[in-house]
Amino acid sequence: MGNTLLYAFDASTDLEKLLELAKPAFHPGDPFRQLNYIRSYVATLGGKSMALELECIDRHHVEDHSVYYSKSLRSYSNTCRRLHFFNLAETELKVAMETVLEKAQAGAALYRAACEQFSSEHYLGFSVIKPMHGAPVGRTVLRAKEGKHSHFPGLLPTRVHLKGLELTVSGIPFQQQDYGVSACATTAIWASLHYLRGSENLRSPTPVQITRLATQSQLPNGRAIPSEGLSLEQMCSSMQSLGIAPCLVAAKERYVSLAVIHAALRSRMVPILVMQRNGVHHAVAVTGSRISPALELVPKFGIAEDASSLEGLHLHDDRRGPYLLAPVDHTKSALILQIHGVDESNQVFEEWTVTHILIPTYPKIHLSFLELRVIGGMASDALRAMVAKRLGKPRDDVTALLAIQFLRGPVYVESLIHGPYRLANQSQLDRFLDHVVLPRYVGVVSLTTELTGRIDLLLDSTETQHNSRCLAVVSHSSGGLRGAVAAKFLHQELRANHLSVPAEDSPLTT
Repeated sequence: MGNTLLYAFDASTDLEKLLELAKPAFHPGDPFRQLNYIRSYVATLGGKSMALELECIDRHHVEDHSVYYSKSLRSYSNTCRRLHFFNLAETELKVAMETVLEKAQAGAALYRAACEQFSSEHYLGFSVIKPMHGAPVGRTVLRAKEGKHSHFPGLLPTRVHLKGLELTVSGIPFQQQDYGVSACATTAIWASLHYLRGSENLRSPTPVQITRLATQSQLPNGRAIPSEGLSLEQMCSSMQSLGIAPCLVAAKERYVSLAVIHAALRSRMVPILVMQRNGVHHAVAVTGSRISPALELVPKFGIAEDASSLEGLHLHDDRRGPYLLAPVDHTKSALILQIHGVDESNQVFEEWTVTHILIPTYPKIHLSFLELRVIGGMASDALRAMVAKRLGKPRDDVTALLAIQFLRGPVYVESLIHGPYRLANQSQLDRFLDHVVLPRYVGVVSLTTELTGRIDLLLDSTETQHNSRCLAVVSHSSGGLRGAVAAKFLHQELRANHLSVPAEDSPLTT
């Protein structure tokens, strides 16, 4: 197949041998740990074959090469190789690829539809192999193992081409740090900016760009390149220089930290965790969460948050691989994650304490996640008091479920049209569209009680908590207390100064 070779694949495939990789003489660890993790991970996805591109131009490596590797005595190539993984056997893969290419004769529309179907059914993702044996794993995008309990809201499609086929995989990019142009903080930032790249049409920065921007004004850890690692201040500085607002939260109490992380994931953002263990600091990107049905929602002061049922977080840990599940230690007051150590043979876990949460946000979002959570707590108290009064019972006997997130305005409107919480009829939608003007990102505080159902408070994200503004109150239940009464009450409590209150039988207060 010319520049592309096909191979059978399974969990025992020796990628080191196939790629003819040799460990550098003085490497302090295992440079192929990430590659072997990817092999095992793809096997769990049902991988049965793979295609190896012998020459591939990867923008991220090319820029790293031009700034750093081109200046070495050794002649590093600016080209890479790329592995593609499929869930079809080798012979089946050949036939399927030929079938898709035949669709090109019937027109572009049918051809692209065939490419999308082929990708959806059979393509598992790719991994760029850089020409450095000490850190061979470059930009890698693999399918996330979504399921009933594992959720990855920040996935975005990545398109690549192989032998005339346009292949699409939804994932979050991962790569191995090389200590030349990137260390753990750089690779964590690089992965975390994935969502904003897709939603805001931003050109994703390369590792060397991130390192340069982070170190342009201060070098507390020494030279910029080769990378000596980044401080927390440098991490924030790099985001600011890219036109992205760094939202930094000190991780103190476990349940608050988990609430912020879960809210960021729900907002389709990829938060970065800065952790420490025995005086050593490390940074990882949070790509998903795992909910355990065995962990009950525990109300705190009458308010329950679904983050309390988080069993663990899925991480991009550059020391090991993508989508790594890190269990949460729910017995400690601090947020402690249990992460596999270097020695995986005996399943030893390292306990890392999260010290800070860094979330890349759109710069016009002025409300912080903590402020949105405080507003949600105040609104929950008001709603619980109202329900308690109606039922003639103490407020402490009423529990409200609280969920917060930031969503793009059009995305929230789409949820009212065809989402699971869509409005009941066209007249309600028309009233919303006629009376409510949303910013680019809206703060959504969702409150749920047994009697009222779900009610959404839409907050102007361009304001702060001290000058907050509620744009609309939307009830997703109708009839009596479960409908407009609760929504109207909250509307009056929040004193939304420019909104008009419709008839009580309407589930929308605007």
